Parts: sequence; C-alpha cells; structure tokens
Amino acid sequence: MNKIRELLKQRTREVIAFIVIFAVYNMLVWVIPFKRTGIFAISYVFALISILAFAACYYVAFIRTKTLKGKFLSLPILRIGKRYFIAQLFLSTLFMILTSFLAIDKWVVIVPCVLILAVAIVKTIFIDIARDKMEDIAIKEKVNTSFIRTLHVEIDALANRVSLEPLKEKLSKLSEAVRFSDPVSNATLSEVEAKMQDVFALIKSAVHAGQNDVEPQIDELNNLLLERNKLNRISKPM
Repeated sequence: MNKIRELLKQRTREVIAFIVIFAVYNMLVWVIPFKRTGIFAISYVFALISILAFAACYYVAFIRTKTLKGKFLSLPILRIGKRYFIAQLFLSTLFMILTSFLAIDKWVVIVPCVLILAVAIVKTIFIDIARDKMEDIAIKEKVNTSFIRTLHVEIDALANRVSLEPLKEKLSKLSEAVRFSDPVSNATLSEVEAKMQDVFALIKSAVHAGQNDVEPQIDELNNLLLERNKLNRISKPM
C-alpha cells in the first residue's frame, strides 16, 4: 500500500513538472521570433492538444478512478500521456524551427502529428479496457471468497460460544478444516455450498437454543466440506 502511495506521489510531482514545462514552452514559443506561418499554427495547435491529452490521461488514471488498486493499474495510461506529450512538443518545436528556414507543405506536419495522436488514443483505450477487466476480476474474486471466509469466522465464533468441551473441540476442528479450504467459489460449488449453509444454520440455531446434540450435523457439514473441496479441485483448469 505504501509503495502505491509513493508511486502516486511521484506521478503527481511529474504532472506538476510537465505543467511547468509546458508553461515555459508556451512562453518561449511566443517570445522566440518564429515565422507565424500556417505550419507554426498547426504545430502550436497539436502542442496544445498534447497538454490536453496529458490532462485527460491524468483524469482517467487518478481522478475518475476511486480505488488505490485502480489507480495503480492506471499508471500505464499516464505513461502514454506523458510520452505523447514529450513527443508532440518535440515535433511541434522542430516544425516551428524548420518553417522559419524552409518551405514545408502542411501535410508533412499534419501526418506525423495525427499518427502519433492516433497511436496514443488507441493505446489508452486498450489499456483502459484491460484495467476495467482486471478490476472486475478482482471484485468478482473478492465476492467469490466471501462464502468460505464468512463460514470460517462464524464457526469459530460458535466454537467460542460452546462450553461443552467435546463439542467445542469438534467445532474447532471443523473451523480449521474450513480455514485451510480453497476460499474461491465458482458456479460448480453453488449447490453444495447452499447445503452447507442450511446445515450450519441448523447447528447455529440449536447452539443458540442451548442444545448440544449437534454432532451429527457437524459431521454432515464436514462431509459436505470434503465434497466441496473435491469438486473445487475437479473444476480447476489443468
């Protein structure tokens, strides 16, 4: 987590630095006596586009994205914006210098500027799509592990509530078995997990009512857990 925060702090400093660079660049462009031709105007417009694109990349990477993990996954987007910004400023400056000494056709300026802009946009779109998918996978995985983790916590809490030693020991062993089970659920396990929930609900209800004759239900839950583990192993891709 600290590493992510440090990366974000570093990227923020870079953004400030690039804003200063562009401000200085903008001042120099109008102070240096370049020939104010159509080539100069085109070059300057693309330079402005580059700073707007860089700002858009920063927005997508850090402002629109709310989670720290999402921000971390968005760092490549900011990297693309930064590279495009540098490349376009270099091209714009080069063409401004050349147009002061040479006659240049407008297409010579427009074609490379449009091409690098298009490449930057396409790369940003694909990275944004990949980032969204990775976030969705992370959210789905978090949801899929909730069943087994919740069951472990609830069995552990129930074991602490019981005073009868043999029953406490049996629940504690079941809690350990659940703890070391694969926490990731999938569609194949939905039926057996539903049965496990029903059996545990019976155990929990009986214990809360002061009944201690729940060992058969505990054994049944343990057998269902073993069945779940076998199904989980089978359903994993080889």
